[in-house]
Amino acid sequence: MPGRRHEGRKFGRDLGRRIQGLRESRGWTQERLAEALGITKSIVSRYEGGAISPGAKTLTLLGSVLGVSVDYLLGAALPERPIRLDDDLSAVLKEVPGVPRLHRNSLARLIRSFLDHLQRSGKPEPAAPAARPGA
Repeated sequence: MPGRRHEGRKFGRDLGRRIQGLRESRGWTQERLAEALGITKSIVSRYEGGAISPGAKTLTLLGSVLGVSVDYLLGAALPERPIRLDDDLSAVLKEVPGVPRLHRNSLARLIRSFLDHLQRSGKPEPAAPAARPGA
């Protein structure tokens, strides 16, 4: 079983590098990421060093916080392009009641995916529904 142990360590190191790269690309410290995840800086450091791997719940939260899919974190998907929202949409997302700050990236990805789909399909944007008489 030495091969499996080696594969597990390599997986942990690769995952740690992806987490570190995403964190650094945002200009975040380990402390800031730890705070967003509700864990300690020490645990973030151990993730990034490949000493330990996050569980499913933490992976999901990491994806949300860092704006990528769990598949990307696990190395099963290509890097996702960063989401750059125009100022109007960004302002709207800040005002959506009940959406925690940590989930705004997921919501932004969903909106961007929808808009990209509309653009690729070549279909015009749907018109606003006409007002009904007497309404």
